[in-house]
Amino acid sequence: MSDPLVEVRDVTRRFGGGHTLFGNPRPQVHAVRGVSFDVMRGETLGIVGESGCGKSTIARMMVGLDVPTDGTLHVAGVGGGRLARTVQYVFQDSMAALNPRKRIGAILAVPLKRLAGLDRRQREERIGALLDAVSLDATFAERYPHELSGGQAQRVGIARALAAEPSLVVLDEPVSALDVSMQAQVINLLADLKRRFGLTYVFISHDLSVVEMVSDRVAVLYFGKVVEIGPAAAVFGRAQHPYTDLLLRSAPAPGRPLRVVDDASAELPDPYDPPEGCAFAPRCPRAANVCRSEDPRLVPRGGKADQLSACHFPLAAEL
Repeated sequence: MSDPLVEVRDVTRRFGGGHTLFGNPRPQVHAVRGVSFDVMRGETLGIVGESGCGKSTIARMMVGLDVPTDGTLHVAGVGGGRLARTVQYVFQDSMAALNPRKRIGAILAVPLKRLAGLDRRQREERIGALLDAVSLDATFAERYPHELSGGQAQRVGIARALAAEPSLVVLDEPVSALDVSMQAQVINLLADLKRRFGLTYVFISHDLSVVEMVSDRVAVLYFGKVVEIGPAAAVFGRAQHPYTDLLLRSAPAPGRPLRVVDDASAELPDPYDPPEGCAFAPRCPRAANVCRSEDPRLVPRGGKADQLSACHFPLAAEL
């Protein structure tokens, strides 16, 4: 994990904009606002945040399904249309991501033919190996998606992502639709595949317990910006940003009563009109005037060089 596989620099993504036929400006949604981070080779970078924070938009840009409005996103070794070979996507809704009219074997054959250029015999052999890699019997190649359980469909989605022999796999909420026992099986499968094939993961989820379990580093997003990033043990053990602390205290835990840890009267930022200062200031108990006028930069705080936060008054500043 010494060199970056992915470099994201000042990436923004806005939707809408332009003008109407009468010259009136159309509103713009600011989905991602100046995001910068690296994904190191061989690591699992977890990305967390509440709904609408920009997690899936970043994922789509990383795999080429969307493009930044501004900024750069560079994947090492990618050129001449090789992005699809280097980066693959595992979708949240595994069943919807599979063509219901095609058998599993035909679905897996598409990337093997178009990206790997294998002939028919090679494709058949490779399909069997892919199904075996995700702990599915070879007979699954003859089944249709509607004949699979949710866990089996997700395994097929993972097998399809592996077909192109990628370096990076972006997993967008890969276990959120599964029951707890199946989540554990898929997580263990992903860990095994990472070791066997030398993969790098970007693991996107709102489930903090899952992210803590699988991630080497964690990036916390709020309103389209990274507000904290660092080693998983440091972020979960000693959060620096008040929003990270809010997420951790909001997560249900066995034996702990559910409680409201956020001010219900606090207003969420308007995605059409981002505030000048810190977007979390209306919800933050530590906010001061500077927070409402000056957007904090993402920098190391409290002597922790590998843990960065974007907060004028970080929680762990005394460390």
